[in-house]
Parts: sequence; C-alpha cells; structure tokens
Amino acid sequence: MNLSYVCFLLMYFVFFIIGSASSQNCYSNPEACQKGECCVKVQTIVGKCKKLKEVNNYCNIKSIGEMGKKHVYQGACPCQEGLECVAKDGIVGEVMGTCKKINDTD
Repeated sequence: MNLSYVCFLLMYFVFFIIGSASSQNCYSNPEACQKGECCVKVQTIVGKCKKLKEVNNYCNIKSIGEMGKKHVYQGACPCQEGLECVAKDGIVGEVMGTCKKINDTD
C-alpha cells in the first residue's frame, strides 16, 4: 500500500469522526430529532434525523430495535401522522412498505 493511499484513508476517517461528532447523532440520543423527524441509521453507530414519510413514499414499518434502539430505523422513516405504512409483498413487506392514508382502500 502506498503512502498517499494510507494518508487518504486516515484523512477520510478523521473527517468522518469530526463530522459525526459535530452534527447531532440521533443513534445515541433519542431526543436529537425534531417533531416530524425520525432517526435513520447511516453507519454502525451513527444516526441522522430525516423527515417522516409522506403519501406514496417508501416507509419503514418498524424500528431496528437493535441494542434497545427502538427510536432508530434502517433505511427510511415511518409515515407521518394520519398515514400508515402498508406492507409490500414478500419478505420485504416485513420491514418496508408505502405510506397510505389510513382510510385509503387503494
């Protein structure tokens, strides 16, 4: 491995740590996200606040529940209030769906 590659990896790692520390990491802080947001896991122990999903958006049916992190979701937030996450077919439907109005039959 050449020296410039090692330096690049080291700089990337340092900037990633600094960037993660400077922004609110909701993975370890359940109160970090504002109303209308949820915590989405983006790295092993890093979460980012994202907006709750709207009608016809992909949504997450349940939190990851990993290590007691019931406030953290993998890949996408759940739906906004007044919507429900309707499961997709197959194994994907166990965790992912589409946001629909609660009384919407389509």
